Amino acid sequence: MQETRGHLLKMAVPLIIGSLLEPISSVTDNAFVGRIDTNWLGALAFGTILLSSFSWVFNFIIHVTTESMSKVFGEGKSKDLVGTTQVSLLISLIVGLVTIFFLYLFQVPLFSLVGVRPELVDVTKSYFLTRLIGHPFMVLFLTTISLLRGISQVKATMFLLLLSTVINSGLNYLFLYQYKLGPEYAAWGTNISVIICFFIALAFHLKKIGGRQLFRVRSFSAGDLLQFSSKSGNLFIRSLSLTSIFFISTRLAGKISTVDLAAHQILLQFWLFSSFFIDGVAVVANIYVSRWSGGGATEKTKWAIRECFYQGLGFGVLFTAVYFFGEDSFISTFSSDPQVLGKIHELWPLIVWSQIINAMAFVIDGVLFGAREYRYLRNMMMFIFVAVFITFAFIAQSTNQIIYLWSGLVAVSFARLVIGGFKINKIH
Repeated sequence: MQETRGHLLKMAVPLIIGSLLEPISSVTDNAFVGRIDTNWLGALAFGTILLSSFSWVFNFIIHVTTESMSKVFGEGKSKDLVGTTQVSLLISLIVGLVTIFFLYLFQVPLFSLVGVRPELVDVTKSYFLTRLIGHPFMVLFLTTISLLRGISQVKATMFLLLLSTVINSGLNYLFLYQYKLGPEYAAWGTNISVIICFFIALAFHLKKIGGRQLFRVRSFSAGDLLQFSSKSGNLFIRSLSLTSIFFISTRLAGKISTVDLAAHQILLQFWLFSSFFIDGVAVVANIYVSRWSGGGATEKTKWAIRECFYQGLGFGVLFTAVYFFGEDSFISTFSSDPQVLGKIHELWPLIVWSQIINAMAFVIDGVLFGAREYRYLRNMMMFIFVAVFITFAFIAQSTNQIIYLWSGLVAVSFARLVIGGFKINKIH
């Protein structure tokens, strides 16, 4: 068991750091743009939520890829490693291309749907269309990161995500502060960073699995594709429900006022930042539960779940303390608008005191992914969306108060914790 714990810790640390780095491109864009112009930040919020909504809807590719690759890697079949890689990249490419086609074709009604204000249409369109160019590479890059995680190359994924962050930050500083260019150049920084890092990640992955024949020989069957699609179907609905929550919340915040929208966008970055951090622990749970749960290693599986819960709880407490004591310094980094700052301070306690709930909810999701409880995940998120979030969203719209919107987001995490925890107790 001691050796297993050592492996678990070696997996956990770089995965946590890597998961922490994943949302940095969005945080970086917001930090640079928010200190220049509040309207730019509002436009960024609309453009980001449209792209993020489609990314989150299709993030089943990432979860299924990690679980499938981890299972195949444990079995040691090189052909299956290549086959899983082919299926994952093929579906990712199709999703990326279909997404940009749909978003470009329907950009006008989508802007209206998400609630883009007339004065923000031009700047939103400029940022949005630029980000759209690099979107397929973003999908492919994150899928390749999942492939590498599945074969336990977690340190490599950490360095790749760090490289992407450094490139993006450097280009943002150069474009926005040195050359005084428009907000669309923040999008170019993101695009260039993910394109470079995707090709580096793919080359590294192929070297590790001996996949020189990746583009020459088809190593998967129609059954493999069908199985991947079957898993994806349930997770697609689950992701759609979760994405709708963030999509609707941004639209409602935008309808209240530009100030509320800017505050919402900044708060969302802190919410997602800690969530992605904890997601590193959830990925560890996914990898080890998927690798052990089907092989009769019940005690190992239970032990891994307990360890991940302890880690999640610890990080939840850590983020609660960091956000509590760092309120003023964190908030001032993202905006200098007094109205926006005042609104953020008003809502900040919800961010602070929800961190433990969020952490435990994410770990539970990771365990359920590893246990292949895709149908349960689907039904759970559909119920929470309809019964919990819609109720709070209706109150927020009726009262024109964003605090009810954020109360709803916290309630969603609490419901995921309770309902998901109930399922895990029944399984293990």
